[in-house]
Amino acid sequence: MKMYIEAMKRFRQTPEQMEIVAERMKQNAHEIHALFGMETELGELFDIFKRHLIYGEDIDKEHAKEEAGDFLYYFGLLLDVMGISGEDAMLGNYDKLSKRYPGGFSEEAGIARADKNGLPDDKRKESICTGCCFIYNGDGEDRCRCVNDGTDTFGKNYGELCEDILHICIDKKYLK
Repeated sequence: MKMYIEAMKRFRQTPEQMEIVAERMKQNAHEIHALFGMETELGELFDIFKRHLIYGEDIDKEHAKEEAGDFLYYFGLLLDVMGISGEDAMLGNYDKLSKRYPGGFSEEAGIARADKNGLPDDKRKESICTGCCFIYNGDGEDRCRCVNDGTDTFGKNYGELCEDILHICIDKKYLK
């Protein structure tokens, strides 16, 4: 262990770098307090469920309610110091999930991830049409991939690519 610790010292930040970190922490003390508080309360919620799952104890709903309330307090504090309303956070999450799962969540859509689709950012181009597919560049040519099952079409213009996937989605009843 001693050799490991000695070897790892070369990865430590310099005192100068740590001074910069310390200053950033001072400037963000409220955010740090909120994040540490959220982490602590979440840990307490995990412990309630660990006791249930591992030791077979009943879930103490009153205790869980108390810890969830504490978590929400710290979460609200974080949003407040960042200038984000709870409503904006929820709407932003809804918009993100709507793009990710345009037809609603399913196991297939979760695997396909319309917003990521397993492709690096530089390969994804844009989402078009009904949200059932996305255009990307694969091996130098434009392709269109179904967000529901990963079916690819390629070698046509955007409209034709998208139309092919749209028909696949309708045929497979991904779209109503």
